[in-house]
Amino acid sequence: MASTDPRALHESTLVPGGGLDAARMPGHWLLARLGKRVLRPGGLELTRWMLDALDIGSGDRVVELAAGLGATARLALERVPAACTAVDRDPAAVARLGTLTAAGPTEVAAVRADAADTGLPSGSTAVVYGEAMLTMQPEPAKRRIMREAHRLLADTGGR
Repeated sequence: MASTDPRALHESTLVPGGGLDAARMPGHWLLARLGKRVLRPGGLELTRWMLDALDIGSGDRVVELAAGLGATARLALERVPAACTAVDRDPAAVARLGTLTAAGPTEVAAVRADAADTGLPSGSTAVVYGEAMLTMQPEPAKRRIMREAHRLLADTGGR
């Protein structure tokens, strides 16, 4: 009997936005369906620069907002933080993010939630990032997401 565990599914079957009509689908999910996996401005070089600047270390708890297909989360996990939580509102993205693994003692989690209301505990993380997501949001949503990121950050040394 075939497993119903999303981790057992082939990763190509877990494409976010799968239940949406292409005409109503967010552009980044449509591009992902077509095989485009790196959508960020500045490409992988800018992503690596951002992660270097965040200086993620072994004691850090990291949260990625709107983690999508998990490309940046995988790069963050290479830095072996204490914990890495990938947040996305799309169920297929969360299923795919749930397949992320890490070497060593890193706790890895995928959470289905909106970037402006993650449900994660206040002050629970050292690093919060959301790559190239704010540019797609209207001003009020940007403010809500930034308030949520601030709420998540620990009082000492959060970045």
